[in-house]
Amino acid sequence: TTCNPATDYVVLDQPMAAADFLYLRVRACPGQGSLTEVYGLMVDPGWERIETEPNDTRQTAQVLGHNPFYTSEPEGAIDPAGDRDFYRYDALAGDAIHVQVDSDWTGEGDDLQPRVAVMDANGVILATMCCDPVWPYAAGLDVILPNDGSYYIRVIAEAGLGGYSLNVYAVSYTHLFLLHS
Repeated sequence: TTCNPATDYVVLDQPMAAADFLYLRVRACPGQGSLTEVYGLMVDPGWERIETEPNDTRQTAQVLGHNPFYTSEPEGAIDPAGDRDFYRYDALAGDAIHVQVDSDWTGEGDDLQPRVAVMDANGVILATMCCDPVWPYAAGLDVILPNDGSYYIRVIAEAGLGGYSLNVYAVSYTHLFLLHS
């Protein structure tokens, strides 16, 4: 740990696996604060994660977990040709999500034009979308997940190769109705 009296905070840089526990004892920096003050704790869950290989099948899918509000997850890549990436998202019946894939567009001519699909636990495609017609380097879709359980998000190339970011947002039924009516 380090203590920074100029900003009155402590930085703890401790890499952790998702299931790890970390116990903290909070004390004021030497010469700073007192035990009668209120202290806050901010935990950065590491939203900017890197895709973990292998994740080319549902069985080896990278786990995103379940967050009912917002999950901004991996930076990945479709490379070489034919590569496909799977992510597992655990959901509750009735969860409505927006899945967004944005390629790392470089303007070099062969940038990734992504296709994204959401599948149930049996691999049945519930929704799929390719290449926004206005901006072909992004793909997004909305889906209401019908059952409790694991769902799979698959990213493949419709054209090109390259990096991408994947974001999963919770949305309301009203939002879905307005988007699709």
